[in-house]
Amino acid sequence: MEEAEGSKRQKLSVTRGDGSQILVRETRDLLSGLHDDLLHHIMSFMSMEEIIRTGFLSRRWRYLWRNIPFLDFALRPSNEEDRHTGERRVSFVETLLFRHKGSRVKKLCINVDTYYINKYQVDSWIDYALDGDVEELDLDFSAEDFPGSYLPGDELLYDLPPAIYRCETLQSLKLCCCDLNLPTSIHLRSLKTLCLTAVDLPTNAISALTSNCPVLEELSLKHCNIYLNLNISIPTKHLNILRIIDQVDEFFDDTEMVIDVPNLLSLEWKGCLLRDKYHIKRLSSLLKARFDLEDALPDKLELFLHSLHHVQDLTIDCVFIQMLSTWEVQNKDPLRLNVKCLELKTGLTKWELPGILYLLRSSPELETLVINITSSPNIDIDDEIENQYDFSEREYWRSQEHCFSSLMRNVRTIKIYNFFKGWCIYQEEEDDCSAVKELFKSHEHEIELIRVLLQYSDVLERMIISKDCNGCVGENRSQIPFMVTVKVINFPRTSPNADIIFSNF
Repeated sequence: MEEAEGSKRQKLSVTRGDGSQILVRETRDLLSGLHDDLLHHIMSFMSMEEIIRTGFLSRRWRYLWRNIPFLDFALRPSNEEDRHTGERRVSFVETLLFRHKGSRVKKLCINVDTYYINKYQVDSWIDYALDGDVEELDLDFSAEDFPGSYLPGDELLYDLPPAIYRCETLQSLKLCCCDLNLPTSIHLRSLKTLCLTAVDLPTNAISALTSNCPVLEELSLKHCNIYLNLNISIPTKHLNILRIIDQVDEFFDDTEMVIDVPNLLSLEWKGCLLRDKYHIKRLSSLLKARFDLEDALPDKLELFLHSLHHVQDLTIDCVFIQMLSTWEVQNKDPLRLNVKCLELKTGLTKWELPGILYLLRSSPELETLVINITSSPNIDIDDEIENQYDFSEREYWRSQEHCFSSLMRNVRTIKIYNFFKGWCIYQEEEDDCSAVKELFKSHEHEIELIRVLLQYSDVLERMIISKDCNGCVGENRSQIPFMVTVKVINFPRTSPNADIIFSNF
C-alpha cells in the first residue's frame, strides 16, 4: 500500500490481487477528535483495566486516562483467584494513583474485602480524592459472603477517616461495612444522598449525622443494626426519600425501631417487619409509601397501615396483600385510608383476592388503581383461618359484585400490567375461537376482575391493559390478540367516556 501523490493522508493507493490499483479515502478517527470531557464520559462505562488499555490505541489516547475525573476500583478476586491476585490489584491502584494527574476527582469507588488491604492504604486513596474535591464516594468493604458473614463489632470493619465529614464538596456518600467513627464536628453542606449498608449506628448517630447535612434529600439504610435497636430520627427539612431494607435475624427479633421523620415525603420498605416494637412518631408529611415484604407480623402490619393512613400514593406487594386477606376472611373492619393512587403487585391468586377487596373497601378516595400481575409466593396461614377460604377462585369477583358499586365511585384511571401472565397458545389443532375461549378460561379471575371494574366504575376515564410481554402465540395465530381485545371492549361499562387502551397486543 502506497500513499497517492498530491493527497497526503487523504487518499491511499491500494493494489488489488490482479495487480490493478484503486484510490480510497482514508477513514478519519472521529472518536479521537472528540473533546476530553466527552471521551472521559465514554470511559466512565469501562473498568479501570480497560481504561488503562486505551492508552495503546494511539498517541492521542496515550495519557488521556491520567486525567479521568472518576476512579472505580473493583478489587475483589473471583472464586478462582487467590489472595496474591487481590494483593496485586491493590498494588495496581497504588501505581495508578501515583501516575494520575487529574486536578479533580469527582467520583471514587472502592469495592474490596478488607482481607486484602490495610487501613492506611485506603486512607491514602480517600485523602487523594478529598484533595481533588470529590463529589461522590462509594466505599464497599463487605466480605465475599455478605450479608451472612456480617457481625456487629467485627474487627474487619473499616474505620472511616474523620476528614470525610469535613468534605464540603461531597454530594453522594455510600458506605458498606464501615465503622462511622463520627467526630464531634460534621460539615457536609453539599451532601444530597447518603446510603449506609451493614453499618452499626449508635442511638443518636443518624440524628447527629443528618442534622449537619442541610440539603440531604435521600437516605438509604440497608441491613443496619440487624442485631440492635435502630433509631431513625431525622430533623432535616429537605429529606424526600427514605429507603429501608430490614432483615432481622430470627434469634435477635427482640429489637426496636424508632421512626421520627416529620418532613419525609416518600418511604420505601423492603425485607421484613419482624422487630419486637416499632415506634412511628412523626410521618405527617409522607405522601408516598412502597412495601416489598418477605415476612411480617400481623400486628406490625396493622400499626404501619394506621400510621400511614394519610398517604396518597401506596404500593403494596403480594405478601402484604395475603396478610390482609386473612383480615377480610375474618370479617375484620376495613381501615380508613386516604390513598388516591394504589398499586398492587399481585399474582391474583386465591390467597390474595380477599386482600385486594379489603384494600378497595379501605380506600374510599381512590382515583387511580394499578394492578401489576406478578408471581407471588404463598405465606403460611393457620389451618383455622385457611378453612375460611371456602370460595371458588374463579367465582370470587362475581360473588362480590354487590360491593363494587360503592368501592369504585371515584376511580378515574385503571392500569393493568402483565395481563394474561404466562399465556401461551401453540395448539394448532384448535381454531382461534376455541383458543381464545381456553385462554379466557385459564385466566378467568383476571377477566372477571376487568369485567367488574368496568361495570362499576362510574367515572372511569381510561383503562390501560398491558399484556405480558413473555406470553407467546404460535404461528398463524396472529388474530388471537385482536379477538381478545374485541371481547374485552364488548364488556358493559357504566362510564360512557371510559376508553380502553391495549398495550403490547
